[in-house]
Amino acid sequence: MKRMACALVMAGVACAAAGVPRNAFASSARVTSTLQLSILSPDQTINGDRMSLDVSFRGSSIETMELYLDNALVAKRQLNTAQNRGVISFGVDTVLLTEGAHRVMVKAYSALGLSGSSAATIHVPSVDLSAPVRIAYPLNGVQVSGVVPVKVALDPSIQKLKPYVTFFVDKELKVLRNFPPYEYVWDTNRVSNGWHIVEAWTQTDESFSPIKARSIHVNVNNGGGQTAIQNSVPDLSLENSGVKPTSSGAQST
Repeated sequence: MKRMACALVMAGVACAAAGVPRNAFASSARVTSTLQLSILSPDQTINGDRMSLDVSFRGSSIETMELYLDNALVAKRQLNTAQNRGVISFGVDTVLLTEGAHRVMVKAYSALGLSGSSAATIHVPSVDLSAPVRIAYPLNGVQVSGVVPVKVALDPSIQKLKPYVTFFVDKELKVLRNFPPYEYVWDTNRVSNGWHIVEAWTQTDESFSPIKARSIHVNVNNGGGQTAIQNSVPDLSLENSGVKPTSSGAQST
C-alpha cells in the first residue's frame, strides 16, 4: 500500500445556486459526459498540517465522490447533493506527506451514470533550515525500519548554551541528551508497523519553557512486524462531516 493512503480526510458540501468561484489553480479536468469538475484554490504550496481543497461541480448532482492522493484512493462516500452545481470542500490532513510534489485527483459520479474528474499538483515545502530546533533525520512522511537514528539540529546560539534535548515517540519520553550529537537511537522493531509521531524538545537553563521542533510522522515497516489492518477508507457521509441542510434545500457547512 502506498504511504499516501494513510492521509486522513474529512469533507463537507456547500451547494449554491449562484456561480462558483473561477480562481481554479493549475488543474487538468477530464470530463466524461456533462458532469464537470474543477479543483479550485487554495495555493498549491502547503503551509501547516492541513489544507482545504475545494472542488466545483456543474451539470449534474453528485451521488458519489472519490479523492485520490498520489494515485491511492483515500476517500469514497455517497454524498447525494441536492443541486446540480456547487462546491464540495475537503479538509485534508497533510502531515503524512513527504516534501515535494503530490498529485491530487477527484472523481465524481451521478445517479444518472454521468462521471467526471479533475487533477492538480500540490507541493509540500522542504524542512525549514532556519528553525532554531529541527529534526534533521529522518524526514517527515518517510518509511523506516530497523534501528533508526533520530537526529536533532540546533541553532548555534542555542547549542552554545548547552541545552537539554528530550526525545519522544508517540508522546512517550524516550531519552534526554545534554551534549552533542543530539541523537536518539530508535529501535523500530519494538513498535508496531504503521505511522508513529516523533518529537524533540529543547530547553536551556535560561529558558522558561522548551522550544519544540516541528514533529514528524514516519511509517514503520519491519518484515514480520505487527500491522494494524484497516479495511475501509475515511467516512465522508454527511452525517459524519457536520454538514446540515439549509432551509433553501441547499447544503452548507
